[in-house]
Amino acid sequence: MNLQNELNKILSSILGKVEFKNVSSLLLDQKKPSHKFRNSLRSNIDLIITFAENNVTEKKYLNLLLALGESCSIHGEIDIAKEVFGRIISKKGNNSLNIRGYANLQIAIIESNQANWDTTNRSLRNAAKLFNETNDKTGLAECDNILGTLEAEKGKIKLAKIHFEKAYFNVKHKRKSHLKTKIEVNLGIIYNMLENYGEAEKFFRKSLTTFKNEKEKKRIAEIKHNLGMMYLKNGKYKQAIKEFENSLKISEVENFSPIMGITYLGLGETYLLMGNMRKAVSSTDNGFEKSIKINDRLTIADIYKVKGVIYKKDKNYKAAENYLLTSLRINKEIKNELNIAETNYELGLLHEKMEKPAVAKKYFKLALKYYNEFNCKKEIEKIKKHLDK
Repeated sequence: MNLQNELNKILSSILGKVEFKNVSSLLLDQKKPSHKFRNSLRSNIDLIITFAENNVTEKKYLNLLLALGESCSIHGEIDIAKEVFGRIISKKGNNSLNIRGYANLQIAIIESNQANWDTTNRSLRNAAKLFNETNDKTGLAECDNILGTLEAEKGKIKLAKIHFEKAYFNVKHKRKSHLKTKIEVNLGIIYNMLENYGEAEKFFRKSLTTFKNEKEKKRIAEIKHNLGMMYLKNGKYKQAIKEFENSLKISEVENFSPIMGITYLGLGETYLLMGNMRKAVSSTDNGFEKSIKINDRLTIADIYKVKGVIYKKDKNYKAAENYLLTSLRINKEIKNELNIAETNYELGLLHEKMEKPAVAKKYFKLALKYYNEFNCKKEIEKIKKHLDK
């Protein structure tokens, strides 16, 4: 579903028939006027906000803003989304406490995707405060789920697990819960990071069944991506490619830009490990294009790492080092410990090729320090082989 069709679906579900008809007449494809303008998404959103502000109840207005903002965020229209959420947050009064909490939560999601940790944490604190005031356990679980995701992305697996378990505690009593399933997905990601692939796949498959039944296309695309990452890490490259391509089929039709960026990256890494350099370069470039659009610095840093490895394979060691050091710099700036370890390992491999054993060992030891902390046996064994040379 494209964004314009999704806007119509949102409008029809939140507004009444008369209100939906009235606001729809302001938007695209007007047939009567002799001077027909071609409205952009920006102007359509502005027209919807103006109409709703003046013609519907405050509750409908705020619910509409939240839905519009979420849709824009999912489809990569980040600036519009932040502006829409800002309108909700600026509202005063006890009647809007809870929805202001969810607007802060959505801002936190956007800022976390851009690795703006201070802003993310501030928005999460604001959201949690509002959810505590309204005793919204689901909202509090959402906050902990995001905190867990942040810690996982930074490689702090133990902290991530604590937040996910705390989030799960707040929703585990619910028989059917979208959030409960999301948390189960995140627990699957944690098990994948801990190299417990059996448990990871169990959580992913269970969640996939739920989201398929609910026709949650965004979540299905995310899980397909996660399955691809699991197979990639486990060395099952053909299965990884299958899952990544299935994820992309959904994301490209639905225009899920954030998912496309990370999935093209995963595809690029897989082709690189398989030795298909042409497809590795093409997939990585596609991922870079999508990630730049939404300023996803985590993925951009990872892409620089992959480009560095590609240049290393081409024996262009100077370019390889520059890309890897750029990846390392960004990962340090955004405090992503897992990616720092992965990049240090690649720098160790590069300096082996450059016949600089002392420098190579320095980077290998830096990587090993992280993997020892989390007892990642496969990675530890791999690095020790280089250190024992």
